[in-house]
Amino acid sequence: MQYFPHREFLSGTSDAVRFVEDLREYANRMHSIQPSHHLSEFLDCSACGHNNPASRIDHIAVYAGDYQLDEDFEAWLGSLRHLCALSNLRMGPSYIAPREYGTQGYWISADLAMAAVEIFAIKRSGTWQQFAPAKKAARMSHVALAVDHRSQVLQVITDLSRYPQIRVLSYSPEDELSHTYGHLLNENTNRVLEIVHVGLPSICS
Repeated sequence: MQYFPHREFLSGTSDAVRFVEDLREYANRMHSIQPSHHLSEFLDCSACGHNNPASRIDHIAVYAGDYQLDEDFEAWLGSLRHLCALSNLRMGPSYIAPREYGTQGYWISADLAMAAVEIFAIKRSGTWQQFAPAKKAARMSHVALAVDHRSQVLQVITDLSRYPQIRVLSYSPEDELSHTYGHLLNENTNRVLEIVHVGLPSICS
């Protein structure tokens, strides 16, 4: 798999413009690949996963790069907010980075040319700073496959985690956006796969 060309360190506005151009090209390329092929490539097994209910791509996730100071990330995020190509931009803290890599990080969710993308940036600290660039890309850049029913998320990640090389990184029954999702890690290849069901937000009275 050819991963997204992330930056060693995030920088200013010119970097953000080129980043979005690269992101559009990469997302288009990933969307052109059949979900069954993404699944087989993740499992590293061409005969696996053909009857899996995750039959379409929900979003493409990429690793943008490291940052050294919170101010560096905030400045780069500000540059992204000013780009018309990205819409519905939201962000929050990474839950996996502190637990798995001893550092902090952020996710950014946005729409790019009517397609959903997710962007990650991680602070160069903890065990993360010891990883080679290829390992960073593999651990963060991934495809999210969608299922039709909320209960299928747990079903799929449970089924896939039976493979000896697959470990469950996370499972969220329902987040603040009413999404149910789980992340899986292939420990032999460092590849990650997400399974997601996108629900409707609850209406509060």
